[in-house]
Amino acid sequence: HFYKHPFRLYEGKRLDDLVTSITANGILTPVIIRKIEKDENGYQYEMLAGHNRQHAAQIAKLAQIPCVVKENLSDADAWIYVIETNVLQRSFSEMLPSEKAAVLELRYSKVISQGKRNDIIEELKRLENPQYSKEKSTCGNDFHKLKSRDKVGQEYDLSGRTIANYIRINSLIVPLKQRLDNGEITLTVSVELSYLRESEQQLLESV
Repeated sequence: HFYKHPFRLYEGKRLDDLVTSITANGILTPVIIRKIEKDENGYQYEMLAGHNRQHAAQIAKLAQIPCVVKENLSDADAWIYVIETNVLQRSFSEMLPSEKAAVLELRYSKVISQGKRNDIIEELKRLENPQYSKEKSTCGNDFHKLKSRDKVGQEYDLSGRTIANYIRINSLIVPLKQRLDNGEITLTVSVELSYLRESEQQLLESV
């Protein structure tokens, strides 16, 4: 799996439906993996897009699944694949707070190439739908071209301040993000906690 993958796997009916579909039809859209230096567990490939399909395929007892292999892919470009796949497959409004934060942080990243992001989005759309045509598309992802928080906020029905708060909580450690997602702490409290050093957050979480 991708390091610090920010999205939770499907559960319940959504997972059951995916397993049923894969059992009947197989995996129609290939997963995307990248070749990496062999890690401490001996793995040489890392999943970028298709965590849920892989999980459902394991439940369906498939021995193999189709995949697209990426080589010499930077961490920044790999992150685009991880985020944009989920943006295309999930409704933003249904995402957990930490998932929304990951999506919004990508929108404002200064180290991500906008042109590269758009190219990857087009590639993902073609993988999902071979008949997809950029010219015929209604361009439902126009927000990729927007830069100000207020403009992106219009797409997601969020204020610029709320977007800033979501981006801020990316500084939280994973256990605190999970508590936010589970409703144990509020977004406002999470923002305040995000200003603590990581060691302070860990100490707070252990209390």
